[in-house]
Amino acid sequence: QEFLVSPHVFATGVGYLRKQHTDVVPDVMVIGYLDGTTAQAAIDIALSSEAIAPKQGGSVLRRPVASHDEGIRLICEGVLEFYFGDIDILRALQTAYEKENGTDACVGVSHSQHNKFSYEAYALTVNPDRQDVAIAVQTGLYRVFSDGSVTQYYRDSFGDQPQSNVLRAVFALNGALPCR
Repeated sequence: QEFLVSPHVFATGVGYLRKQHTDVVPDVMVIGYLDGTTAQAAIDIALSSEAIAPKQGGSVLRRPVASHDEGIRLICEGVLEFYFGDIDILRALQTAYEKENGTDACVGVSHSQHNKFSYEAYALTVNPDRQDVAIAVQTGLYRVFSDGSVTQYYRDSFGDQPQSNVLRAVFALNGALPCR
């Protein structure tokens, strides 16, 4: 009642980057995440479902980080076994880190593919007393989805086409206006 919500503009989910160990698996599995995000709940889900688990008799240490840049650096350096966050963002940051530090900077780091531990949809909010603004926002959103601009914005931010079926569906469904 306090605001109007636009159509979805983005959808993602929390997944992880994982550092594969080639030698001895550590007794303490260190899991990083951006402090103050929903990644903490996703870690709980991953652990309780045993999608990830420490070695037999091992333990888990959660390590909050102040920025995704720090998290990417720590996973690539092998300090973390897992780094949780919005998977589209993590993949883009890993690619950027490798471009800046060399293609072998993150050797052995893989991502959770389509295995996500949350669903997070993003939309814009508008004051309900401003119907004119709500209409302008909705029209503008449909226009950038319909003319393909949003796909280019995504590429500029994440360096690739959307990998998620859900996000591709958001892009397709919001492309409701004829392109001119």
